[in-house]
Amino acid sequence: MKKKLILWIACILWAFMIFMFSHQTAEKSADLSQSFSAKIIIFLAEHGVIDIPVSSTGFLEAVSKIAESVDTFVRKLAHFSIYAVLGVLSYELSLCYTQNKRAVIIALIGCFFYAVSDEIHQTFIPGRAGMITDVLLDFCGSFSGVFIYSLIFKRNHKKIRM
Repeated sequence: MKKKLILWIACILWAFMIFMFSHQTAEKSADLSQSFSAKIIIFLAEHGVIDIPVSSTGFLEAVSKIAESVDTFVRKLAHFSIYAVLGVLSYELSLCYTQNKRAVIIALIGCFFYAVSDEIHQTFIPGRAGMITDVLLDFCGSFSGVFIYSLIFKRNHKKIRM
């Protein structure tokens, strides 16, 4: 009973977080993703993974240009990752009510419809648009999260029985 409650709360909070990201205007969303990209680029530069000029103005300009160039990738990776987590949470919650195969189906259907509703929600936000490609990307994230997690769950479940 306690596990169900915790999972319900986790799913609702995660869905609310997705809602809040989607509720940002296009400008705020772009600033957030570019800021996140810049932080990753600076981290990679500081650890010698990528080489960027060291002068203060050259460094910041280079970081900004790289952040702009990877912005689309970062946004799509965010969609995929956020929905992978939603898939795992939904799957784990579904397991509280039914068997593995049904839990997978229930989790994926729930994630798909949430992705659709999320994209519809974005059509009401200034500068944002609902995109079918994002629904598909979100669903792929959910599917990947559920698939990988269910494989791990099956393995651990078999080890426990043996």
